[in-house]
Amino acid sequence: MKSRGFSLLELLAGIAIVAVLAATLLPLVNRSIGAAHRAKCQSNLRQVSSGLNSFAADNAMSMPYGYWAPPSGESQSWDKLISDYLGIRRDTIWLPTASVLSCPADKLPGLTSVNRFRRTYSMIRGSDGFGISANGMPASLPGVRLVAVPSPSRTIIITEFSSAIAKGDSSDNIVGATACSVIDSPARQLVAGNGKPDGLHEGMMSYLFVDGHVEILKPSETVGTGSLDNPKGMWTINPND
Repeated sequence: MKSRGFSLLELLAGIAIVAVLAATLLPLVNRSIGAAHRAKCQSNLRQVSSGLNSFAADNAMSMPYGYWAPPSGESQSWDKLISDYLGIRRDTIWLPTASVLSCPADKLPGLTSVNRFRRTYSMIRGSDGFGISANGMPASLPGVRLVAVPSPSRTIIITEFSSAIAKGDSSDNIVGATACSVIDSPARQLVAGNGKPDGLHEGMMSYLFVDGHVEILKPSETVGTGSLDNPKGMWTINPND
């Protein structure tokens, strides 16, 4: 018996059905991927919190500073200071486990240099945050002591800052580097790398609070009585301003 092929009408109908199914399923797939990225990002930040608190326990309950570039010798950044606690660096070599410092939603171009990994997370500096930083001072910096934080559950210490020269930014956010190790405002977050124009998580960013919990919020929800350019609220050690 001679088989009959598809008519043009049947073929077009089949294509239309596939297109409808794809249009229906694609948003679901994207939502699933987004949820997986958020979960992994939150897990990363909880590990970072563990490193920060281990550092504080060994340093008179002071958190790491943001960065310090001494007059000579190796510069220091908050992620270098906690690297031993996280097991992400051996001597001067960063290990692949340093990927804990990068959000999976931050799809920036790869780095070609050996032993250089992208970092998504930066310490809050702003006008009154943890990310104390300095260049050229003759001695190391003190960090913020935990007893000086009146509301650890409403004070952010780490958030996301996607930045890459390949995306038109002024510098790359790279593990162990002073550049991009601190962040001053949501406005800066939202004009760089894959953080623009809305955030890395469908209009939101991840925030690690001093008490160790992680929230994914709209940047505008974090600024208190301040603004995206000049944040207060969760961005300062005094969260009630």
